[in-house]
Amino acid sequence: MGERAEGREARRRHRARVDLCLGVEELIAEMRGDVDAVIVEGAHDMRALRGYGFDGPILMCASTRLPESEFVEWVAARHRRVSVLTDFDRQGTHIHRRLAHKLERRGVRVDRRYRQSLRELLRGTGFRTIESLHGLKRRASE
Repeated sequence: MGERAEGREARRRHRARVDLCLGVEELIAEMRGDVDAVIVEGAHDMRALRGYGFDGPILMCASTRLPESEFVEWVAARHRRVSVLTDFDRQGTHIHRRLAHKLERRGVRVDRRYRQSLRELLRGTGFRTIESLHGLKRRASE
């Protein structure tokens, strides 16, 4: 590949990252108005969402000292509509399903479309974790 072709390819990849970041930002902005809180696995996930402008409550399920059943009760007592944004690996999917089921049984509306939309945006990019969104944004700004 020639030098010019490599330059074009690098610009194309950069533009794709920028477009992906814009898509994530739009999704987060929409989510901000639709849910009372977002549940993530840990602090790095929270940092990634804050980096995209989510300023509502972000609850970390993996780093809480509460047993899961108490965490669910705590959330249900404070929030009516949440999104559970866990990683897109097997463990993250399992956590999402388990929490969503338990929260819905307690009367909390779990909005699944944001996780699904984020998964679709990231499909084929190699990004499979919520915390990787932070690195995506950093690389897009380079």
